[in-house]
Amino acid sequence: MRRVILLFLLLGINVAFSQERYVEDIFQDNDIVVVDSINYGQNIPYPYTKLDSNPPMEQLYMNVYMPDTSLDTSKSRWVVILIPAGSFLPSNFQQKQPLGTLYDNWLVEACKAFARKGYVAIALTHRLGWNPLANSQEERAKSIMQAVWRAQQDLRAAIRYLRKSVAVNNNPYRIAPNKIVAGGSSSGGYVALHAAILDDDELTFPKFVDQNGNPFIDTTALGNAEGESGNPGYSSKINAIFTLGAAVGDTNFQDPGDPPMIAVHGTADKTTPYGTSIVSTATGNIPIIEVSGSKDFIRKATTLGNQDVLINRGIKDALDPDGIMRPGLKPYQGLDFEFYSWYDGSTQPEIDQAKQYLYDVIGFAAPRLKVIFDPNYVYSSVKKLDKNAVKIFPTVVENNKL
Repeated sequence: MRRVILLFLLLGINVAFSQERYVEDIFQDNDIVVVDSINYGQNIPYPYTKLDSNPPMEQLYMNVYMPDTSLDTSKSRWVVILIPAGSFLPSNFQQKQPLGTLYDNWLVEACKAFARKGYVAIALTHRLGWNPLANSQEERAKSIMQAVWRAQQDLRAAIRYLRKSVAVNNNPYRIAPNKIVAGGSSSGGYVALHAAILDDDELTFPKFVDQNGNPFIDTTALGNAEGESGNPGYSSKINAIFTLGAAVGDTNFQDPGDPPMIAVHGTADKTTPYGTSIVSTATGNIPIIEVSGSKDFIRKATTLGNQDVLINRGIKDALDPDGIMRPGLKPYQGLDFEFYSWYDGSTQPEIDQAKQYLYDVIGFAAPRLKVIFDPNYVYSSVKKLDKNAVKIFPTVVENNKL
C-alpha cells in the first residue's frame, strides 16, 4: 500500500493533468500568472467623435490571467474574455464599489477560476459614457446604443490584438486563435453579444432610427462595426458567447451562423430583463430602451440553429412549458442583479455565498464550452462539480423548468 501511495505522489503532476482540461481545475492559484494593464488599443472617448477637430484619445487596457508557462506545456490554450458590469458609466457613478473596473471582485475571481481550468482569461475594459439624463426616451436610447457601439468596437480590437499576438509576436500567451469566448456581466455581456451579432446593415431597423429618419448610430461620426480601436487586418470573430444577466437590443440582430451562446440570468433581475421589456436607469427608474434578455435571445439562437452544437450532444437545459428547449441557458429563480458578486462592505457570509454562486455559474458554463470547442469531449449531465461549487441552491429553477 505504501508503494502505491508513493507512486501516486511521484506521479502527482501527471495525475493532475489527466483531469479534463477546461472543465476541471488542473492548476492552483499559485500556478496562475497575472499580467496587468496590457494596452490593447486606443480610440476617441465619449462625448467626442471623429467629426470633432483633434479629439483626444483614450487608452484601452486588459489584464491577463494564465497558467504559468513553466508548468503548462500547451501552446494552444482557449481564451475567455470577461467584461464587467457598470451600465457604461465610470465607476465613480456607481452606488456599489468596485463595479465596472478591471478589479471587480467577481471578475478577478472568475478569471482565476477559468485560469485554474487551463484557460487564458482576460479582464477587459472599454470606453464608457452616455447620457442617462437626456430629456427624451429617444435621446436616451440613442445615447446608450452609441455606448454599446463604441464598447463593442473596443472588444473587437482586443480580439484582433490577441490574434495579432499569435501572428506577429510569437504567441506570447500561447492561445488558440480559433477558440475565443467573449462575455461578461450585465452591460459587459451586452458588449460581447453585440460584437458577435450586430452588423452595419442592421443599424437601420425602425427601432433604432430617430423621428427624423436618422439611425441612432452614425458610422461617419463613430466608425463602422469593426471600429478603429487598433490592430487592423486581423479577424475579430468571436467563437462562443458566455454572458451573465445580459441582453440584446433586438433578437432580429441574430442570424444563422452566429456563435453558440451560454447564458445565466436571475429571473428577477431588475437591471436587465430576463425576457423582453424596457430597461430603465438604476436611479430614478427612467425608461431607456426595450431589450431582450437571456430567455429570449437563447430561444432565438436555438430556432436559428446556432445552439445545435449543444443539442446534438444531448444538452437540453431549460425548457419552456410547451417543451421547447433553451440549450445553454441557466435561469436562477428569485435572484436579482449580480447575485454572484460582492462589493466593499460585504459581509463574509455574503462573500462566501457570492463565490459559491459564481463557481456554480462557471461549473455550468465550462462543460458546455468544452462541448462547443471539443468534438471528442463526452458530455454527461451528471458531471463533476467544481470543487468550490455548492451542489444545491434553493433558488435554482427546479428540474430546469422556467
